[in-house]
Amino acid sequence: MKQPKRPRSQLLDAQDHFANILGEQRFQTLSMLARIRRDWPGIVGTMLASHSEPVFFEYAEDHSYTLIIGITHPNMAQQIRFLHEQIISACQDRAGLRNLRDLRTRIQSHAGISPAKKSIVKSSPLPLTIRKKIALSLPNINNHPLRLAMFQAQVAHIQFLGDQHP
Repeated sequence: MKQPKRPRSQLLDAQDHFANILGEQRFQTLSMLARIRRDWPGIVGTMLASHSEPVFFEYAEDHSYTLIIGITHPNMAQQIRFLHEQIISACQDRAGLRNLRDLRTRIQSHAGISPAKKSIVKSSPLPLTIRKKIALSLPNINNHPLRLAMFQAQVAHIQFLGDQHP
């Protein structure tokens, strides 16, 4: 007995799946909020971003919306009111939000987006004897670009480890 053939699968973007699950309007709202959160330190500056964060949108009947911003202290609300027009303009420019009309704040003790920390590894140049030892460990590799890449990777690894030279 032959099994019936099942219909062929249709591959969709993850965005299509999320839009189907959440609904188109809710998905657009979440993607706008994600864009603003990602650019928040660039929109308001790192100091204000460390004490505030975009929380959600409220929609009006005229299809405009208000961004609700969580803040850690009432002084931050005053600062946001002072920079109201610049923040709206930056949100429109950086995140492409054209219907943003207003900002409101609410106190949240845990609010704040800290800027991403870049890890910088400071290393000193390796002594020539160690570089020679690494070069001599790669004689069987005939492909010059590959040998150079492996040499540079081993040098970088040893520099990353610090003073633990082989």
